[in-house]
Amino acid sequence: MPMPTATPREITFEVPTNPTQFGPDQLRPRFLLGLSMSALSQWFAAYLVPHSRMLHDHLTGCVIGMVRLDSHLPDLRFCDADWLAVSARVEASDSATYLRLSVDIHARLQAGTDPALQVATIRTDLRLLTVVDSQSLTGVPGTLPESLFALFRPEEIYRPDRKAQVLAAKPPEGKELLEPVSWKTPLCRSHCEVADQWLYSELVELLTQSRERLFLRDTTPPEVARIAVGRPVRSVTAVFRRAMYAFETCRITTRVLTGTNGGAGEGEPVIFQHSVDDPARPGACVTAWETVGATT
Repeated sequence: MPMPTATPREITFEVPTNPTQFGPDQLRPRFLLGLSMSALSQWFAAYLVPHSRMLHDHLTGCVIGMVRLDSHLPDLRFCDADWLAVSARVEASDSATYLRLSVDIHARLQAGTDPALQVATIRTDLRLLTVVDSQSLTGVPGTLPESLFALFRPEEIYRPDRKAQVLAAKPPEGKELLEPVSWKTPLCRSHCEVADQWLYSELVELLTQSRERLFLRDTTPPEVARIAVGRPVRSVTAVFRRAMYAFETCRITTRVLTGTNGGAGEGEPVIFQHSVDDPARPGACVTAWETVGATT
């Protein structure tokens, strides 16, 4: 008789819904990404050490390399659920240089009851850092200390698929519906985490704003303006290439591309592709894209 296959350990918790978590059509991406960070810290506390102890006692931190958020149909509105059920697991690469966070979010009408409606999945790749200055929390690429890596079970160790990672980080292509549009905003501390480095959920919120700003431009074609604010987001992917810090300038350039069939009809996906850079330094800091679909 075959032995049962071991699965990575999970943490689960539930969160009551409230109006600030939602837009008119669905849960806000910024809120969902914030939930995923809470899930990461809860997993650390349950199976390794609390997140603060990892940083200050073990001098180990992590930064986001890539994140993908997928929202599932039907779209969840505030009146549809009383609770959100979150489950998460964390895996470490065989080199102890990367972590992979997988989060699943379901909606319930009452806490702890079934059936639950799947709302979103979030997959995040994190690069581990070694803290070299405990005051500024400056870090350099590093690995998990042996004492922490040893706490991962064999089924929680993976070998990164480099080819798949390259493909996943490649922005989609399509026909341009609009000339690229750029705007600038200072990166304030409200956009950052404890080390004055941008917070990935707040950065994604800036990208959401960049899409919605198209609605306010007189030169945006009416059909593109309607899509920018009138359709729910099916997925968000962000690839973080270089960090930015408080009080630097974010320049966000947004392109609008057609989806699979070359049009922007009600049933066609449309892609809002964003590039974030600092005008004072060459090269993109973040490449990201939102895919929006038909209104449900």
